[in-house]
Amino acid sequence: MKATISADIISSTSLSSKELVVLSETINGAFNVIEEHLSKKQQSFWGRIVKGDTIECVFDSPQYALWSALVLKVSILLKTSSWKSKVDAVKKSKGFEYFLLYGIRLAIGVGELRLVDKNMGIIDGDAIYKSGRKISEFSTSGKERIIIKDTLYFVSGDKSMDLVMNTMLSFVDVLLKKSTNKQMQVLYHKLLGLKDAEIATLLGLGVSTVNKHSTLLGWNAISEMLDFYENMNFENN
Repeated sequence: MKATISADIISSTSLSSKELVVLSETINGAFNVIEEHLSKKQQSFWGRIVKGDTIECVFDSPQYALWSALVLKVSILLKTSSWKSKVDAVKKSKGFEYFLLYGIRLAIGVGELRLVDKNMGIIDGDAIYKSGRKISEFSTSGKERIIIKDTLYFVSGDKSMDLVMNTMLSFVDVLLKKSTNKQMQVLYHKLLGLKDAEIATLLGLGVSTVNKHSTLLGWNAISEMLDFYENMNFENN
């Protein structure tokens, strides 16, 4: 059983060419972080940007797809957060405001993959169909009115598993939407496995302040969700 991530940049047409380039660099940086982390677990990973505003990732095993999805999502939100203070309210559209708030919409697909060829640029099989179709359902491309309820999805074909995971992901969506830039920085380093004291040194904060940010952003709930997900039995799917 394999896993994929399909994602799209929300309101990508509202971004300038320069902003898209910077965002692409951020996404590729997240790919590097994920690849390095998974290589230590003897897991292969391939992430790519397609057509400038679509992201696709492939995993040997579903176990680490959710962690990787959060690293990718938080990396992008940290970048959009740094842009918020520079927004020209007159120049930028409502679509750009949605981009700053949500960054990307992504879906994890779990299933078989019959062909993955990095050299040929081919990803084919059930998992990528599932994640790709889910993202297509909520595409805002070409729509005058944009409505965004959730930005994190899970599709396996197992109704019970999908219900449990999508319920939890809805809560994570709310937590991310309400998080401050500093809380998001703490979350990013927590995802990478750093201790509070290490994060405090990196961010120039007191350990108690890091602990407070961690509590406010709901790290304990996110950590428990990751543990729950990584211990799920995907082979019976």
